[in-house]
Amino acid sequence: MALTTEILGFPRHLSQHVGGFVIARGRLDELVPIENAAMPERTVIQWDKDDLDALGLLKVDVLGLGMLSAIRRAFELINRFGGTPRGDINLATVPSEDQAVYDMICRADTVGVFQIESRAQMSMLPRLRPRNFYDLVIEVAIVRPGPIQGEMVHPYLRRRNGEAAVDYPSKEVESVLSRTLGVPIFQEQVMQLAIVAAGFSPGEADGLRRAMAAWKRKGGLEPFQQKLIDGMRGRGYTESFANQIFNQILGFGEYGFPECVVGDTRVIDADTGRWVTIEDVFRGKASLENTLACDPELKLRSRKVLRVIQSGIKPVWRMRTALGHEICATAEHPFMTLSGWRNLEGLRVGDHVATARSMPVAGSDIYWDRVISIEPVGDKETYDLKIEGDHNFVANHFVVHNSHSASFALLVYISAWIKHYEPAAFCAALINSQPMGFYAPAQLVRDARAHGVEVRPVAVDTSAWDCTLERCEDGRPALRLGLRMVKRLSEEGAKRLVAARAVRPFTGLEDLAERASLDRRDLEALAAGDALAGLAGHRYRAYWQVSGIERPLPLLSAEMAVPEGIPLLRAPREGHDIVADYGSLGLSLRRHPLALLRERLEARGIVPTEALWDLPTGRRVTTAGLVITRQRPGSASGVTFVTMEDETGHVNLIVWRRIAEEQRAALLESRLLEVRGLVQREGDVLHVIAQRLTDLSALLGELVIESRDFR
Repeated sequence: MALTTEILGFPRHLSQHVGGFVIARGRLDELVPIENAAMPERTVIQWDKDDLDALGLLKVDVLGLGMLSAIRRAFELINRFGGTPRGDINLATVPSEDQAVYDMICRADTVGVFQIESRAQMSMLPRLRPRNFYDLVIEVAIVRPGPIQGEMVHPYLRRRNGEAAVDYPSKEVESVLSRTLGVPIFQEQVMQLAIVAAGFSPGEADGLRRAMAAWKRKGGLEPFQQKLIDGMRGRGYTESFANQIFNQILGFGEYGFPECVVGDTRVIDADTGRWVTIEDVFRGKASLENTLACDPELKLRSRKVLRVIQSGIKPVWRMRTALGHEICATAEHPFMTLSGWRNLEGLRVGDHVATARSMPVAGSDIYWDRVISIEPVGDKETYDLKIEGDHNFVANHFVVHNSHSASFALLVYISAWIKHYEPAAFCAALINSQPMGFYAPAQLVRDARAHGVEVRPVAVDTSAWDCTLERCEDGRPALRLGLRMVKRLSEEGAKRLVAARAVRPFTGLEDLAERASLDRRDLEALAAGDALAGLAGHRYRAYWQVSGIERPLPLLSAEMAVPEGIPLLRAPREGHDIVADYGSLGLSLRRHPLALLRERLEARGIVPTEALWDLPTGRRVTTAGLVITRQRPGSASGVTFVTMEDETGHVNLIVWRRIAEEQRAALLESRLLEVRGLVQREGDVLHVIAQRLTDLSALLGELVIESRDFR
């Protein structure tokens, strides 16, 4: 018992940052303990990030976002196909604030879209109804454990929808919370409230931020709680308001998006060499297509300016350097230093930051300038730039970085724009970037077809390794599934196949096997994926021909081979083809599996998904579908969220903790799940509250359906 008490609060397992690494001048194992990771040739430092920070070790975290790769691949597909009516497309040329894109987002038509494709986000979108870029910033930030556990989501939605009044206990609080309708959504707003409403100094507010990040593991918020409550009461705020703010701080201890942007600064127009202010660019008084950014070799290069964003009035600090440079920025804004990117709040007098050695020469090196003072200068209007490629820019000679939540919102908008206007390229790019996101290729393809995309099967006479675009008769792009979809097909074999086909088309399976040097395993994989249809006919004939292919003997040429007759094999039934498609490709372009079972499902009283929308809230219903995702987020108090699909659409289930515990086997093991429950509908958001779960997987026979589960 004593030992158990001692280990309370210790980590239960080790995890690693997928893109984090530590750099040292000498041998790293002489500085920190290192152990082997599960992946071969990978190692893990046994200390956590806070320990490394306390010792001043150089730690770099690379944010590896699969959506960045998917967007790049989508642009390549679009431009290779012929571009858009405006020409080739890239991050800088995507039209901004397109209302048709926002209409799609408001409908929660966001399968595959970065950050807003989860069940929680899809439920939020029709309620929040984002109509501009800053709405997306809030959307990304609000569906987080911090705002959810701090009970900020529903008050914000009620105020946004006009169901509750927007009021503030003082002008000071209004200056902090006006842009989020009186509800603190960003971590930085909580820090500002501590300053303006409770009398915290900037240093104490920074201490509060650090305590917020660590209190779940170490505690330490108690001193701030009393000071916060006493400070607010002493300034005329009610104790209930003070306790409300503190409870919201506890929520941010889980995770809150800090909003960190630069305000009141000048940047270089890389095309003319002129200095322009960010505000003038935002107001349209000055143009700025390209500015200067620092590349990995510490050279200043011209980079596209993607967006100029106004982020509201915030407290800022002025930093001065030995060379006479100065800049005003929020505490969270990152600056380039000798030890990597560090927020302004983490800098001290004597530290060195990157400034431009000479301006506006784009090829000049940076200079490590010494900080001589950092002082608060009150509240100012703040802005940020979104920069292509390096994601940093030179402001008042300093090398600074983009803000985090706004950068995420930019990827939300860009990916939504591609989905709306180029759905074939969007789907192809997502599949080519797997594994990523909430949805498997089967759901991505189904969604693309629902948006009018013609999807063509894997075929050895046309498919590349990746999914590609082909031209339809009307000129629109069709999606050709790539050889990467075929399970057990080696990438090396597929690339040899594509190279041989480029020389001349294949005349038959023997020609394919010989010129692409495919072994029996690769040939059988292609037959299983129905990729040989153009050369051999249906699956059974392809299997038969593959089984008879032998490598030619050295003394005999392919021309001397004796042709053999092809047996009259019956084509597979549709159900067999669908099972084989899922087994080999993970999806089928034939009918949905439940379309074949619909009569049996109707006999059980099961209602198709599309019919649920016609039922009133509270109606008891029985429905069923293939389980495609399960989620049990830590902020949901044990609730499990399940997404199912049938041939008519998909439906989201809410499974309360008691139901989940009592019917655990059906919940976790079902491929085909029957649900009896209550319809819950609020506007354009529909759920079924589960009361009884039944595993109907036996009806699927050998059909293998893999769900994506998130815990």
